[in-house]
Amino acid sequence: MISNENSRGPMSAHRVVIDFSSSGLSNFIKLGRYNYSRARDGLAPHAHTDQIEICYLARGKQIYYVQGEEYRLSGNDVFITFPGEVHSTGGFPEEKGVLYWMIFRIPEEEAGFLHYRGARARRIVKELQNMTSRHFEGTTDLQQYLDIVIACWEDDHDIMDEIVAGHNVLAFLLAIIRCSRNKTQNKKSVAIQKAISHVEQNWGEPVEVEDLARAAGLSTSWFKVKFKKETGITPADYVMRHKIERAKEYLATTEMNITDVAFSLAFSSSQYFATVFKRYTGCTPTEYRAS
Repeated sequence: MISNENSRGPMSAHRVVIDFSSSGLSNFIKLGRYNYSRARDGLAPHAHTDQIEICYLARGKQIYYVQGEEYRLSGNDVFITFPGEVHSTGGFPEEKGVLYWMIFRIPEEEAGFLHYRGARARRIVKELQNMTSRHFEGTTDLQQYLDIVIACWEDDHDIMDEIVAGHNVLAFLLAIIRCSRNKTQNKKSVAIQKAISHVEQNWGEPVEVEDLARAAGLSTSWFKVKFKKETGITPADYVMRHKIERAKEYLATTEMNITDVAFSLAFSSSQYFATVFKRYTGCTPTEYRAS
């Protein structure tokens, strides 16, 4: 069963959830994808009994809490919760961006997994259970695998679609296992670090992409490609997120009125500031201060 949820109007959100529990892919339960242009309500605390959930953030930023510990995801990050672990967004919204999530059940000893039985099924499940890290960098292939699975179920599907979907689910899981073994910190190059420092030092001024490219010593076109590859978001999105974080600090710790906050962060008007603030946080500056 596939569910398409489209929100028309200001939010322009798109969300797809596919129920695989009655498919021929044993113990594969659910695959979801959202593509949000604005922040949405956060994820309430919950847990999955006997199930593992794998999230892949293709674009954007997201905060998750597991067992009270905070994890901050950037584009191309993988995040895993294991059976019985309570997880949520910790009161933060589901942020604008593209995120996929997959849920599968840990099968009984002799039960199958996907299209596999016996020793092969047990080996795949054992590798997934033995992953020692829950947060690590993925590869760009991960999004392609999941998009193929979703495409197989978008219209009427037959046994060949199920085979293709199963193949790509397995390819995704094997890639996740490899990434987990080769866990690396998401290190940024010197050029991108220079650009980020420029943002942090000039948060009260208008910052253009061309300014950041000059600070990084790169052409504008190559800088935009390199910045998104290393941070998971565009330079313009990074600048705006940084300003919104500053705004949240002002609203929480000072008595500055909203217009002054807007102008101190180089927004052209308080109305534009309020619009952008809600896009990233899911609430207006006034609502945020009241909370």
